[in-house]
Amino acid sequence: MDYQFSTEHELFLSNILGNIPPKIHGEKYLRSRMKRMVEAPFLATAFTPAASVALLFGAIVLLAEKRKSIRDFGHNIHPDNVFTPKFKIVTMCEEAELQEGKLANDAGFKTIRGFNRDNFNDPRVTRLGKILRPLRLDETPQIFNVVSGKVDLIGPRMFSKTEMEWVMNQNVTPYKEFVDHLYGGSRYGLYCLPELIGKGCSVSLDDAVAMNVRYFEKASWLADLKMLTLPYVLSLYIKDFCHKNDK
Repeated sequence: MDYQFSTEHELFLSNILGNIPPKIHGEKYLRSRMKRMVEAPFLATAFTPAASVALLFGAIVLLAEKRKSIRDFGHNIHPDNVFTPKFKIVTMCEEAELQEGKLANDAGFKTIRGFNRDNFNDPRVTRLGKILRPLRLDETPQIFNVVSGKVDLIGPRMFSKTEMEWVMNQNVTPYKEFVDHLYGGSRYGLYCLPELIGKGCSVSLDDAVAMNVRYFEKASWLADLKMLTLPYVLSLYIKDFCHKNDK
């Protein structure tokens, strides 16, 4: 993929993915049993807490807002009509999906941090949503899809249907490569490179998609272990580095 990252982004990507990845990497690794084996201990550790949080806050939203609190926001935008589930606690108003097309045209909606629009003042988010979304608690139900093997722990976070339709219409780098990888069988995940790097540095939509393409190309057991075991330490290092360079 021919995409120019900033110096700091390229440095972080090299530190995490490595300039010379292990022999089994990229698509070969992503489709291997090795990836499931690497993620299995972390999934076993995270399942009970994540499932408990999902059920607890799902019940709170159900009681507070009197509506179905956990929904599947997945979609099947795929040439083979393969449906990918996306379980989330509802944190937006009833008309959220109808308003999404309008918001997607707003300049602020397309500037994201950590592959996340929470810094943008989205009017669709409910009062409870403003508490749950910054902590990613609304995404804890996705742990059930990781267990079923439909989603990975590490991989690009899933776009909404409207967002994915927009991405598919961008027939330029890095969007085209991103879609090609998904069509090729690569899976979405719960935690991704843009989210990690975005804890310290601003990450544009173009950068986020390009980082996910780089992950698809260079993913390995070593990179996944770094992201699963050192996210907090890495985020502090990234934040400190970006802070020094902003001075």
